[in-house]
Amino acid sequence: MPISNDRRAVKRLIVTARNPATLSYLPDDDPKILKLALDVTSSTSVNNAFKTAATHFGESYHIDVVVNNAGYSLSGDTESATDEEAHQEIETLFFGTARVTMQAIKVMRQEKDHRGGLIFNISSLAGVCAFPGHAYYHAGKFAIEGWTESVAREMHPNWNSVKTNFEGGSKKYMAPHEAYTAGDMPSRKLEKIVKGALKSGAGIEPLAIAQTLFEIASRGQKVPLHQPLGATAMMLIKKKLEGRLEGLEACKELAMINKVNLLEQQNSRQASNISSKNIFSGLNEHPNRRRFDSSPFPAFVEASVVCAMPPFR
Repeated sequence: MPISNDRRAVKRLIVTARNPATLSYLPDDDPKILKLALDVTSSTSVNNAFKTAATHFGESYHIDVVVNNAGYSLSGDTESATDEEAHQEIETLFFGTARVTMQAIKVMRQEKDHRGGLIFNISSLAGVCAFPGHAYYHAGKFAIEGWTESVAREMHPNWNSVKTNFEGGSKKYMAPHEAYTAGDMPSRKLEKIVKGALKSGAGIEPLAIAQTLFEIASRGQKVPLHQPLGATAMMLIKKKLEGRLEGLEACKELAMINKVNLLEQQNSRQASNISSKNIFSGLNEHPNRRRFDSSPFPAFVEASVVCAMPPFR
């Protein structure tokens, strides 16, 4: 959570957890360290944490750096996920990050004598690349990516408030769905790979991540909006973006549509009756797709991206 740095004194730390007892590795008698209980899925808990910090440090209270790292990976077959599992995942990953970020921005923006700060929103490789068996985890991380980028662009330069997404282990598993239990299903294959990697000690040590955060916050250089961590993240994100560019190039003829030729295709039919059949007719040539037959499609969609799942055979 927040790292408060009083430039007239020494660095101070506000550290949070759902259960403060897990923070026993930090001293209890250091006045520069404040341990707080925080449940990011609760607006009341988030608001109370900021109020308690302000009361504890008094008039010199301000926040220089916030690290949003609450979250866990929900793994399993998407079809077997319960509403509660799905909602709790998004509440923790996305809305929890949003709640803490907005409270931090309020503090950073309102302090006239010490305006500005730095917010690290810990995203994931899963916020850029999607893999089977993690649909709701991806949904939360993709949401963090887009939300962070949008809010970062809302900040006035004078506020000096910048957010960084880190493409990074808490993990929960859903009960497997009976239709997806076979060992050759994509989710089962990935589970085997991930479990093997975890057993072998793969991953990045938390200390190394913390050192990187500190370096970025203290080096006095421009803060990147997206900062991958680790060779695997770099490789897979690069591969994903290169593939996206290739796909963009492959479908550019279909992309070059506008109001005029849409209306011409429909022989002046009312725009509300335009169907996706006309727009996506070229997709029939793809072996994994069927014709989109009759679903309604808005007539005038500007600067939009359409995501379509290949139909079942």
